[in-house]
Amino acid sequence: MNTNQDDLELKEIIGCEPVEYSEAYTPSKYGIIFKEKVFISPVEGTMTAINIKLSKDGKDISEFGDKRHYRLQILDNGKVIYEKLGCNQITLSHFIFRANNGLVDGPAPEDDPEKEMKHNYVI
Repeated sequence: MNTNQDDLELKEIIGCEPVEYSEAYTPSKYGIIFKEKVFISPVEGTMTAINIKLSKDGKDISEFGDKRHYRLQILDNGKVIYEKLGCNQITLSHFIFRANNGLVDGPAPEDDPEKEMKHNYVI
C-alpha cells in the first residue's frame, strides 16, 4: 500500500468463521420472538454481523407468501442503543460491541451521569 502519511498504523483484525445458530422460538404474549445476552471480549471491542431470517418448517417464510414485519433491538444496561426494522429478514452488518476493560460496574455516579459504565448487551 502506498501512502504519504508517515505515522499510518495498520491493525490486524482476525476474523472467525461464520457461525449459524438456528433455534425454534414461539413469540411471547408481548410479541418477543427471542432475547439473548451477548458475551464479548473483556479487553477489545467485538465486531459482528448478524442475519436474522424468519422461517416456517425450515423454509423461508416468504415462500409461503407471508410477510412479517419485526424489529431488532440491541440494549445496553436496559437502554435501546440500536434498533432496526425489517420484513422477514434483518441484517445487522459490522456492529461493534464495546469492551468493558477499565470501566466501572454499577450505576453511573450522580456527579457524572454521562460516565461510561460496564456494558451488558442484550439482543
